[in-house]
Amino acid sequence: MRIFRGARGLPLTVACVTVALLIPAAAAADLSGSDLTTMKQLQATGLGQALGWSAKTNPCPTTGADWNGVTCDGNQVIYITGLCSGALASGQFPGTELAQLSGLTVLDLKNCYQQSQPVTGLASLGSLSQLGTLELSGNTGLSGTIADIFPNGVDASSTQLARIYLDHTGLSGPIPSWIADLPGTTPVFLEDAHFSGTLPARDPSAGPPDTNRTFFAQGNELSGTLPAWALADQGDINLDYNMLDVAGTPAGNIDKADPNWRLTQTVPPANVQVSSNSVGTATLSWTPIAYQANGGGYEVLVSQSPAGPYTQVGSTIGAGGKAATGITLSGLPAGTDYFVVRTNTPANVDNPNDLTSVGSAPVSATVPGPPSTQSSGTGTTPTPTTTPPTTALPTTALPTTALPTTAVSGSGHRRPPRRCVVPRLRGVTLARAAHLLRAAGCRLGRVHLVTTRATRRRDRRRRFTRRQLRHQRVLRSAPGRRHVLRHGHRVAVWIVRP
Repeated sequence: MRIFRGARGLPLTVACVTVALLIPAAAAADLSGSDLTTMKQLQATGLGQALGWSAKTNPCPTTGADWNGVTCDGNQVIYITGLCSGALASGQFPGTELAQLSGLTVLDLKNCYQQSQPVTGLASLGSLSQLGTLELSGNTGLSGTIADIFPNGVDASSTQLARIYLDHTGLSGPIPSWIADLPGTTPVFLEDAHFSGTLPARDPSAGPPDTNRTFFAQGNELSGTLPAWALADQGDINLDYNMLDVAGTPAGNIDKADPNWRLTQTVPPANVQVSSNSVGTATLSWTPIAYQANGGGYEVLVSQSPAGPYTQVGSTIGAGGKAATGITLSGLPAGTDYFVVRTNTPANVDNPNDLTSVGSAPVSATVPGPPSTQSSGTGTTPTPTTTPPTTALPTTALPTTALPTTAVSGSGHRRPPRRCVVPRLRGVTLARAAHLLRAAGCRLGRVHLVTTRATRRRDRRRRFTRRQLRHQRVLRSAPGRRHVLRHGHRVAVWIVRP
């Protein structure tokens, strides 16, 4: 460096230095270090290709444009935002690489993965202490759970996480309890996914809930009653199109904040009743649910034990749908049957899931068995028909004398060797009775007049012809060996079992 002296002999070095200080500093350097290495790895994945990242340029160059959706601060990548609607990403979700960006505060990747992709690589994202926004909306191909993303949970009192967007994804499973502990200023969007189970309760140590939080979870598979924090919420909350227990949840602020939530739940019908009056059939009735849109119907299941297992035996899907008020079933097992009714709603524009509610409380009915069987102490025995025809009397004459009977060896009197099933004979003619007895494996034996004392002498002088006996009618009948018949007089008939 040259030193010049002025007119007074003062060196001019100071002036030169002063001028140098007024020159702007050089621009920041290109991204380098570990984040550069990670970004180069991300560029080679399907995500980098879908976002149009070029391997020939620096993600955050000194001059020129940054990579699409990438923002750096020094040698750290702090923002990655991208919308992949035009070119969908392929391959595995690069969660492991993304988790290496320790300074990342915003990860916003929408509509990038439509085909099934597990989120196992996202498990490390829970270690990103600076992450404030996690948005994976529209990635219907991402499968897994929120616990896969945050295996160690989230400390709601110290986390930087300020926005969670996991809506319209393929994520499923329960909603973790720390979600309920987040401050009310943290919006949570979980709608139109596959989350199931009950809404978690808030930890008492997290303090009183904020009643103006933003929480969207419509269009999932949530069930059960609402916790206290959800009941008290009067902010922007939406729980429509789930399977939440409407009847078991008391009224609260949510009924004003989300007035439609009770009207859009797939729940079992109320007031289920059943009756059975004929063989193998039962008629059920119920009060239809409020949510009758988007197709579906009721499914009826039966079991011979209140604890199950239950088997589906009927449905109103396609025949009355959710507006149906009952159904008649046939082909049911005889005996005491237990019935439950559940509701089904197929996937639709309001919910990507097929929903099937829990069953109603069991109701029971005694279903008659077929008429061809009757219960006895030793099992089931065929029972012949008891409806006699009105014409075609048998031509065989009835005996007026004793028919031979089978003697039992070793006994001093005659008795039938085995049982026969005697049909009901009351009101039928004696000829018809003989026909029915033969069909049942029995036959007539001796026929005797049974008279009163006043008419005994006259009856002794009277003779009954075979034709007259044929038209006598049964006075009464009961299982046994003797039936009493009448037609002006009473006749005792012995029934002989072959």
